[in-house]
Amino acid sequence: MNEFQKEGECVYLVLMTKTADRELNKLPSDIRHKIESSILGLKTWQGNIIKLSGTKNEYRLREGKYRVLFILENGTLYIAGIDDRKDVYRKRG
Repeated sequence: MNEFQKEGECVYLVLMTKTADRELNKLPSDIRHKIESSILGLKTWQGNIIKLSGTKNEYRLREGKYRVLFILENGTLYIAGIDDRKDVYRKRG
């Protein structure tokens, strides 16, 4: 347990797909740093997180006008995509 973790708090492993990593690296550095910080918060399920309707295990994290899409499987969060809110859902159909 680290200094930020509360006793009994669940901690997730967070992995990023190559696609999401490319999308993150295309962003301006100030936005990229905010999103990276938000992604670190996912380890303890912090942030503006909502389950996507019509899915079994897909979620989104909101960071300003950007969205981070991720999948929860067996205690691991897989970051699937990062983009502006107007484009992120359109890309993934």
